[in-house]
Amino acid sequence: MGAAAIGPDAFGYTAFSTRFNFVNISCTGTTILANNNDTAQSVGIGFNFGFYGSTQTSAFVSSNGMLAFGSSISSLTPRNLATTSPPN
Repeated sequence: MGAAAIGPDAFGYTAFSTRFNFVNISCTGTTILANNNDTAQSVGIGFNFGFYGSTQTSAFVSSNGMLAFGSSISSLTPRNLATTSPPN
């Protein structure tokens, strides 16, 4: 069964549904946002990343699992990733 695709958008990006295996890094990773809820922190990604016409050097990581470029979204709010509205 093939992955469902959304796109391409005006920048040529296409999103696909995918299967993944969770990797628990809680004993080996770097702790950020410890014991916090509904908050986000900017972290350097260690390289330049071209994304929608801008070069990104950091990403916002939220305590609720959201990864965002440009601005943070910390509260747990379901987002429709199939739209062109920010923060997509």
